Amino acid sequence: MRSSLLSIVASVALLALACGERGAPRAPRVLVVGLDGATNKVITPLIAVGGLPHLAGLARSGVAGAVRPERPILSPRIWTTYATGVLPDQHGVLDWVRRGDSGLRLYSNLDRTVPAIWNIASERGITVGVVNWLITQPPDRVNGVMISDHAVPGMTASRLPMARDIATQRFGAGGGEVLAPEVAIAYAHPPEWVERSQRIRSERRPALTEIADPFSGPEWQGHSIFDFLRSVYRDDELTVHTALEVDAALKPSLLMVYLPGVDRVSHLLWQGMEVPPPGARPPGLRVHPPELRARHRRALLEYYRFSDALLGRLMASFGTDDYVLVVSDHGFEASTSPVTMPGVHETDDARDGILYARGPGIPSAARSEAIAFTDVMPTVLAALGLPQADDLPGSAAGFLQVPQPPAVASYTGVAFERIESQASDVDDEILEKLRTLGYVD
Repeated sequence: MRSSLLSIVASVALLALACGERGAPRAPRVLVVGLDGATNKVITPLIAVGGLPHLAGLARSGVAGAVRPERPILSPRIWTTYATGVLPDQHGVLDWVRRGDSGLRLYSNLDRTVPAIWNIASERGITVGVVNWLITQPPDRVNGVMISDHAVPGMTASRLPMARDIATQRFGAGGGEVLAPEVAIAYAHPPEWVERSQRIRSERRPALTEIADPFSGPEWQGHSIFDFLRSVYRDDELTVHTALEVDAALKPSLLMVYLPGVDRVSHLLWQGMEVPPPGARPPGLRVHPPELRARHRRALLEYYRFSDALLGRLMASFGTDDYVLVVSDHGFEASTSPVTMPGVHETDDARDGILYARGPGIPSAARSEAIAFTDVMPTVLAALGLPQADDLPGSAAGFLQVPQPPAVASYTGVAFERIESQASDVDDEILEKLRTLGYVD
């Protein structure tokens, strides 16, 4: 008996020594990818025919479902709620434009009044990488790297004409000119990442996927609208190049990447997927001929394949013991207005975004009811092993079956600081492209 007891003690000691030599088990890393405008209307049929292997893999090894935002369905509101866990009236980013003392302005990160998940993680000593997340200009000082959504050339310009149109709707024709926000030329933290991200965009780099630009063929030549779409393809790829460099340099515990391409392509090409039925077509609504709609459909489906391939590149350094969460902010539907783009997201038919996730504690091949948009941030908290907060309106998704530490009262006291900003010029080249689209006179 004494010999057995000594043997057990020795085994425990050896185990402790081995663990000490190897270090504590590595905590799971968390990857959050935002695919703006991605919808299961397109994804589910594509998965069925093998067109989206990475999203299909997430569905097999984890959960597939939807995120349901509250209306109005406006991207700045939703993506900021995904980051903060609170409703728009609390986080302060309500729309694309706001009325200030000197006129109408685009919303910016300066309008956010509560900490985001990257601030909370940073305070806890967790390393973060945030690349291109919507409404993050000027960026925050974080424990890691944050590259704002203004690192993409022309991002401010691309929002101004849309904001002018929205301002006219909100405030009338006399609402006033929409001004560019105060934009930090140093759009990254720490500062050395400004130069690094510029180098990534200026260097000739190998393609990240085998899926060619669907807008590069001769059938698209001569159409300025598709010059813009080619820039969308390029910018999504460059964003992923940047995120991969951040990941390689830092191996952050939390990596968040936002890709807007699906949304932009869908706004312009959605008639390839559906058109309003004859009884819902008002006078003046232009419906493209069948052959053009077929071309638009092929291009849109190919862009989904491209986005899935980019997701695969981002997932490559995240193992099965890590978490991967893919979300969108809304879906799409056919416009019934002659003055809007073919694809819109205005009614409940386009309300749901996507939700795909896998990682420790998430059952394989699970289906999820639509979670609230306030549940996304608490789910990321749980994946990072951080406590929930009693004052958050949402909670960790039910499919994430992991023990959680005791909740804290609130995260509102977490400090966050943005880098200093100064005004910058609007990108004239992108603005001219948008003039050809009819966004601006």
